[in-house]
Amino acid sequence: MMLALVLSVLFQSQSDPGPLLERLRSDSVVEREEAGRSLERLGPGIIDRLKKELEANPDLETKFRLRQLIERIPKIAELAKVYGPTRRVTLSAHDRPLSEVTSELGKALEESIGIEDLDPGQAVTLDLKEATLWEALDRLAKTTKTSYAYLPSGIRFKKGEMTDLPVLYFEQFRISLAEVKYVDHRSPGVSEAAVLLAPEVAFQRNLKPTGGKWGNTFAIESIQDAAGADVRCKAPAWASGINFARQPFSLQQHFFVRPVGGPVTIQGTATVAFSQENREIAIAVKGENREAETPEVKFSLGGYTETPAATTITLKADSLVPGSYERVKSVWLLDHSGKRHRGSPGRGEIGPGGFTHEFSFPAGVTGKEVVFEWAATLRPVEIPFRLTGIRIP
Repeated sequence: MMLALVLSVLFQSQSDPGPLLERLRSDSVVEREEAGRSLERLGPGIIDRLKKELEANPDLETKFRLRQLIERIPKIAELAKVYGPTRRVTLSAHDRPLSEVTSELGKALEESIGIEDLDPGQAVTLDLKEATLWEALDRLAKTTKTSYAYLPSGIRFKKGEMTDLPVLYFEQFRISLAEVKYVDHRSPGVSEAAVLLAPEVAFQRNLKPTGGKWGNTFAIESIQDAAGADVRCKAPAWASGINFARQPFSLQQHFFVRPVGGPVTIQGTATVAFSQENREIAIAVKGENREAETPEVKFSLGGYTETPAATTITLKADSLVPGSYERVKSVWLLDHSGKRHRGSPGRGEIGPGGFTHEFSFPAGVTGKEVVFEWAATLRPVEIPFRLTGIRIP
């Protein structure tokens, strides 16, 4: 059979949603997911019908799915206004070589997809219907019993199966758990165990979030065991020594729960902020007035040093608005001829009253002004999620 690939966009004409609502109650997970995606593509005009269905439907699980759709559809419409329709891919492959499938999938998704230490001739059977990038990658990994890394240089599939953890797909985003780690801490006079949960929201490489990288991405409503008891606990005193993997193109946060015998459910909201307006701010490197202000933050130069090795500046901010450390974008040193030299970020420090961030520039550059981009207006994307069946080690 020939490998068929069709790209489609997030658009579908209004039609009778009755059959889709019936499929939303199906016993098949695949049918429910496909029905949910089709209802999403009907857009905000379907909201009133979904609300009526919510009032009339007695099934709790179906009610939950309907509530999710009612919340998600307006957010999807807002995302489409800012970033355009979500690219989706339809792919049918029956016993096709892995190398061919990854090549065609890469072209469809405009991604560089490679394989490492895998058999390029491995037969792959895969059926995708208007899948997002994250759905497509996960399905391919599950089918081939491999895993993948989403890197700045591209996507790489490799040996080793992915951890079986619940996943929520939301257009350009993927919410799951980066790690579930049982930690048994023992030291003189202390014997204590806790479980670290690290929820993660991954985003496509064309999206560049601003802020939210330092512990304020996730607002957790509850983490419950099978009996409905909240199992959250405070971070142990020894938890500062625990590290977990931070991946490119993702934001993570960690929480602690008590060790329990069964699966848990985590519910909350992930908030990812994107810059809508960037402003250039200039500060003179010499003289008395080495400051600049925005409505939110007052900036100043805490230091300017020229050495044979490099020119270094320290940018200071006197207040800490949400995500302010990451809202400072590209930084340049403007020399006396007007030429810009891009800075390389160095050490930074965040405190309750602001932050400092060091940047270095090529040796021999004599600066006139420091110019940097400031994300002046943020547009937050709020994604409600519920991940069930999380197995605690």
